[in-house]
Amino acid sequence: MLSPVLLKARNDTLKAFCRHCGVSPTGNKSDLVAALSTGFIAPNRKPYSVLSIDMGIRNFSFCRLLMENGAKPTIEEWRKIDVDRYCGNSTPVYSPLAYSQIAYDIVNQIVYNSAYAVPDLVLIERQRLRSGSSKNVFEHVLRVIMLENMLHASIYAVKKLDPAREKTRVDSSSPAEMVRYWCTEEKLTATKSKTLRVNMVARWLEGYLHGEDIPFELNKKYQQKVVNVDPKVKKLRSQSKKLYKTIMKGEDSEKEVGTGETEKGDDLVDSLLHGLAFHQWQCNRRELQRLVETGKGSLEEMLAGMDKRRELNLR
Repeated sequence: MLSPVLLKARNDTLKAFCRHCGVSPTGNKSDLVAALSTGFIAPNRKPYSVLSIDMGIRNFSFCRLLMENGAKPTIEEWRKIDVDRYCGNSTPVYSPLAYSQIAYDIVNQIVYNSAYAVPDLVLIERQRLRSGSSKNVFEHVLRVIMLENMLHASIYAVKKLDPAREKTRVDSSSPAEMVRYWCTEEKLTATKSKTLRVNMVARWLEGYLHGEDIPFELNKKYQQKVVNVDPKVKKLRSQSKKLYKTIMKGEDSEKEVGTGETEKGDDLVDSLLHGLAFHQWQCNRRELQRLVETGKGSLEEMLAGMDKRRELNLR
């Protein structure tokens, strides 16, 4: 049954809530209400582990976050790899067999890394067929889509075979909804949007050094990385490369990623932002759910509060 409280709301109000809850703002009023009334809400189990993945072959990035109700997510692991290098493929081969082996290594060495708790949720960036105005879809796009599908299948198989890992939930994370949440400006080009996101996370890391309120915490390892930045890195003009050098400091980056054009931080940024967006969306969904169930409160006031919290993060 659709919520009477939401059915009484104006469409523009519902679409604003969609942005704050990670829901696509398309369809008629009934569609919007149905979308806002359903969806995954993280349980109250403490702590709650989320592995957020930004897909790629040379730029596969992931961020492991520990979440608790009422607390900011804590970054436990934040890395970027070239999957072929990481899996020891000296000569990359585009074939189902090669990619099934890559997916196997990622699932066993990254998703279910024994150094960390079994993830409660794995967020995998949803891919789409991109042609770049060409009549054909580029091969590298198909490679990423193949790996995405194999990761979903491999994690599902592991869950069925191992009861200790059965609790892991896997969800696709829409890059469009993530960008819509963090980038408030309309009609941004892809390049400008990417730059905006990199600069935003760079400001957060800089703000951390000055004791400012940012939307996440860092574990000791990443505290040290952010505090002890190499003076040469500080002088870099590119925020993307500076962020990459800061976060990947001390990692075997040449073996796992290589050098040159892969030394950029936008993929690292997106893996973090997918996870942080999920956290914000679930907090907002819980808040909206309570209002719908109790009938107490104002949708407009709640929406204003959500806008204010997001604006504080974007400063």
